[in-house]
Amino acid sequence: MIRVAVLLAAVAALVGASTANAAFPPIDLTTAGTTVTSSVDGTIWTNTNLIQSSGTGVIEPFLRWQANDTETGMNTDVPPPYDTKAGIWTHSITLGQLGIVTVSGVDYYVFTLDINEPNQEQAFLTLNEMRIYTTDAGGSLADEDAVIAAGATLNYNLDGTVDQTIYTDYRVSNTGSGESDVDFYIPTSFFAGALSTDNIYFVVNSGLAGDTNGLDSADGFEEIRAFFGTTSSSSTTSTTSSSTSSTTTSTSPEPGTIALFGMGLIGLAAARRKK
Repeated sequence: MIRVAVLLAAVAALVGASTANAAFPPIDLTTAGTTVTSSVDGTIWTNTNLIQSSGTGVIEPFLRWQANDTETGMNTDVPPPYDTKAGIWTHSITLGQLGIVTVSGVDYYVFTLDINEPNQEQAFLTLNEMRIYTTDAGGSLADEDAVIAAGATLNYNLDGTVDQTIYTDYRVSNTGSGESDVDFYIPTSFFAGALSTDNIYFVVNSGLAGDTNGLDSADGFEEIRAFFGTTSSSSTTSTTSSSTSSTTTSTSPEPGTIALFGMGLIGLAAARRKK
């Protein structure tokens, strides 16, 4: 009976890992092992199989922002606006720097969000807004108004069709500054017509001010990295460092692969017990 109980608990844990906490719809990443594909715009959000840096310059932050309650950031090469943190990890990037990851025949640009929240009840954080622009006006625009005035193209808007909010939990993935909490995949089709030399501007807002569930911003800076290099598929990610010219390979299974693998192991264990 004990073995049966343990087996059922393991199955329940794996099944639960593939679904999000219903307390925070619609894109809820507060449960470990969650991957959500937005039914609105086809973006993929996941806190499992996180793409990690495997060499200097492979995956590096280009935007850092920090404030209490709610916070807004934008990457640029000039003294940054809003709650953006100045320094070497806030800077411009171009479309041509981005690598492409293919999942089930769809090409994506991949970005990584690192959050920093207290490792307690206040560990939750929302991503409320994210707008991504491309422009040939350079990487030194001062704020979003300047980006718009320069005639930039709004390629992606998290709330472009309906209001989407991303719910995250500092405790469920890799805790700590400089490590990934959420990977998000944006179809390259959103950037159709943009040139490889165009600069990319991210404008993001996170944290719900005064929220009693801990969804406000309450600790260190948040940051976004881009996946640089080239890839041929979602199962094998081959990246070339832009600054060191070293080549590395990492495994990035498609969503659900780990859960299915785990279920297979449980089935194998059950079969052995019957013999």
